[in-house]
Amino acid sequence: MATRGVFQLRKLTLKYCDHSGSSKGAREFIRHRIVEFANNTPAAEVVTELRPGKHPYIMGDYVTGEVKTIGIKNIAPGEIMDYAMMLRNSSGHKVRKFKKPVESRYPSIQGVWDIDAPLHTTDIHVEHHD
Repeated sequence: MATRGVFQLRKLTLKYCDHSGSSKGAREFIRHRIVEFANNTPAAEVVTELRPGKHPYIMGDYVTGEVKTIGIKNIAPGEIMDYAMMLRNSSGHKVRKFKKPVESRYPSIQGVWDIDAPLHTTDIHVEHHD
């Protein structure tokens, strides 16, 4: 996601094992799809790291200093691409829940919507003068 024209994802790291079954999808993603992702994301550095004997995960480092990590154990390469795109398109900010409804000091000048408004009975007449 771009904020003021600057993409927020700085570095995407994929960590995997070279022989475990849980990293099979990650290895396939690296062989066939990671170059496509890197070409579509020129603003971010794409890195792969070997972690023997550990489950794979994908990690995004953002300009804001935030880090998001997603486990990709036993995941297909297409789903890994979806997770990588999600990390690329996110801002890096933590998700916050609003506790109060958003209220405005300046209500709409158009008025409150009324579902029973008689719009279909209003006759509109338009004239054109030369």
